[in-house]
Amino acid sequence: MSVVVLEAHSLLGGAAHAFTRPGGYTFDSGPSLFSGLAPAVPGSAPSVNPLRNVLDAVGVSLPVMTYNTWGLATPDGRYTVSMGDAAAGGEVPFGALVREVAGPAAEAELRALIADLAPIGRMGAAMPAAAFLAGDVVGSALTAGKYFTSPAVVGGLPAAVRGDILAPFTKVMDRHITHPFTRAYLDLLCFLLAGVAADGTLTAQMAYIFHEWTTCTVPGGALDYPLGGSGALIDALVGAIRGAGGVVAPRAPVAAITIDPTSGAATGVELADGTRIAARRAVVSNATSWDTARLLPPAAREASRAAAAAAGALDGVAGRLRPTPSFVHLHLGVDCQGMDPATLDALPLNATTIRSWELPTTGEQNAAALSFATVADPSMAPPGHHVVHAYAPATEPYSLYEGMDRRSPEYKALKAARVEYLYEAVERFLPGIRAEGRIRVALEGSPLTHERYLRRHRGTYGPEVMAGTGDAFTGGSTGVAGLWAVGDSCFPGIGVPAVAASALLTVGGVVGRKGVQRMLQDLKL
Repeated sequence: MSVVVLEAHSLLGGAAHAFTRPGGYTFDSGPSLFSGLAPAVPGSAPSVNPLRNVLDAVGVSLPVMTYNTWGLATPDGRYTVSMGDAAAGGEVPFGALVREVAGPAAEAELRALIADLAPIGRMGAAMPAAAFLAGDVVGSALTAGKYFTSPAVVGGLPAAVRGDILAPFTKVMDRHITHPFTRAYLDLLCFLLAGVAADGTLTAQMAYIFHEWTTCTVPGGALDYPLGGSGALIDALVGAIRGAGGVVAPRAPVAAITIDPTSGAATGVELADGTRIAARRAVVSNATSWDTARLLPPAAREASRAAAAAAGALDGVAGRLRPTPSFVHLHLGVDCQGMDPATLDALPLNATTIRSWELPTTGEQNAAALSFATVADPSMAPPGHHVVHAYAPATEPYSLYEGMDRRSPEYKALKAARVEYLYEAVERFLPGIRAEGRIRVALEGSPLTHERYLRRHRGTYGPEVMAGTGDAFTGGSTGVAGLWAVGDSCFPGIGVPAVAASALLTVGGVVGRKGVQRMLQDLKL
């Protein structure tokens, strides 16, 4: 199909873009716990990882580093967290950490939990997202029906009968995990992956994640990092679109989605400069549900409200989809020449810090996520230097900044105060860098930064959809004919995983059953 991609920013990739600064620094705006980037070992079963399926569908491959550990800094100390090697009969993910901190009995509890999740994980892995069609229950049944008879799906049926699959993850945790540390760590893990704590995360989502991590067939580990950062992934995808004759246009902000007044169907878009672009087949929005709603004319907005009430479409318009808080972030270019070699050798690619286990993981200024991209790709900084990204995931209130002038001294003072704890988090792994004057580049971002550059409603980190409450993601259908949606408003998870999975569902809705069947054949699924 002929595709036109319209990006408001001068840089492509949304939250996953890369950017450079003088001095030879390349910063990764959206580091992620990627999996699925590395090609599977020849002879292994085809991957159902949505990101891998997207890349295979458009013929993209890129160099990656695979890894199996990340860092953790808590009030009690610093740890190297191993994913384990359960596929080879060794450690389960995080087993060594739990044994070290909480003892053998707590590790046994974790093993029991992962074993309980395994049938659900196998069930999820047996049904690729590429087999489903957004907004078409009958079509999905016809294209995905063959997967429902697989032993993996049948084996997961007892969990489905118990109601575990769509239940909050805490339901299964409570059957096995009693030690406070393990519970707190799993809560943190849910928060990082889903944007909500364990009591709001779908069991199915965590079961799939553990399945992916415990059955990895890629040498080197269960996680990947694209060399060059997430910008390298974006470059590869843009190359595939343009190579197929498509158009990718930066600096092209969409001001409105155009609607046929007679049929009510989406017909295209109007850009901020007044240019109109007609769509022959579909308009697909990667904006959040709230921002997509604002692009609709009032009549269509009312129609989508009615559709939402009936079918769960465009939940943001109907007011049922809540945005999580926003985030602050910190990009640093650090001169590490002459630092203790042991400190640099121990530097993890990704890490998490917790200031207090007594506070909720979702509490303000408690958890921080860190990425040291130059551990994977030293070419992203000058020799002897590192680039760092630290951010507070979904915990920064937009209300603190609402209505402020970004050029005002008050705003700058507030931002400096709110990112202070991110500097402290970085110094858990690179001690003394501020006192020693090693920071060469420092870029600080606030909820207003994300609202402006990423065009996300109130700078939100993503939607807050709580499992077990009747909350639901929008799926991809919007209730407006010809208008589809992709992104983290549509599918569980935050960022890249949700975008990749929802993209496959929406592709199914647009191309129909025969197109999906051809794609499944091409992917050998």
